Amino acid sequence: MNRLVKIKLPKPRIAYALSAALIISMSPVPAFASGSLDTSTSDNVQNSIQVNTVTGGTIGTTTGGSVTTGGVVSPVNTPSPAPPETPPAGGNQWIPGPSNSPQATATPAPPASDDNQPGTTAAPGTTPPDTTTGGAVIPGTTPPDTTTGGAVTPSQPPAPSASPSPAPLAVGTKFTAGKYIYRVTGTNTVALKGFAKGVSLSTVTAQNQVKYKNVVYNVTKIGDNAFKGQAGIQKAIIRKNITDVSLKSFYNCKNLSKVTIRTGVKIIRKQAFMGCSKLKTVNITSPSLSQVKKNAFKNIKKGAVINVVNKQARLTVKAAIPSNVKVNQM
Repeated sequence: MNRLVKIKLPKPRIAYALSAALIISMSPVPAFASGSLDTSTSDNVQNSIQVNTVTGGTIGTTTGGSVTTGGVVSPVNTPSPAPPETPPAGGNQWIPGPSNSPQATATPAPPASDDNQPGTTAAPGTTPPDTTTGGAVIPGTTPPDTTTGGAVTPSQPPAPSASPSPAPLAVGTKFTAGKYIYRVTGTNTVALKGFAKGVSLSTVTAQNQVKYKNVVYNVTKIGDNAFKGQAGIQKAIIRKNITDVSLKSFYNCKNLSKVTIRTGVKIIRKQAFMGCSKLKTVNITSPSLSQVKKNAFKNIKKGAVINVVNKQARLTVKAAIPSNVKVNQM
């Protein structure tokens, strides 16, 4: 059990010295900022000290002064005023004061990590650097795109370069497209020259355009002698892009019976339909027809009818046909 031992000493100063000796021998001696014990309160120490033999040397005065308890200085009923404090010279030190307790010092802030700078916050839409690599980009990887909030945008394939447009063929060049042969007459213009090899049709259709090796050509003319002597032809349709029905285009086509000439034709040349003995109907819807050359309709079927759209075309045709052919204005 606990037992208190009361020791009486003859003089206050001797009691204080003994108390100090016991304190120093039983616990670590703290480093005082002033370098010495303050003895200004020694006169207030009474002659009695109680020692608790069970708690391992804890000593406390009954009144006045300051003693250590387990190595920590704590105040015990001190009525006397505290001496002025001495500011610390640096670092953590023991500073005597009213309680003779360690002076609390500010703990320095921990060093900033690599993730964020002190006092800053990563901006929205950005990605903090990788602390495992010190912010360096690992070879073979793609750094984050800060403009897209850290998301990596897949690279786009380069736009294909525009290939140069193919050049049209030179003037005079012939080529076969579909069932017909054509000859180049100008920049992107051709004349229809006849059937392709081995082709024979009952209806000739002169198209407005033809495409050859990615180049589009306008068909503007029925070439000289294009279908001369083709006995299998029964009808001919000439589209609006064609302005010229050339010399002997359908000369001596014995079975040709009907011809339709669209709005673009301006001229019908000599002997274009001469010798077409079964030709009985010609419809010319072109208001631009201004020339019908001599013998263009010679020796066609007697009583044949040529229909035109205006008076000018009527006069033009009537002047070039035999008297047994009629001209009507539609």
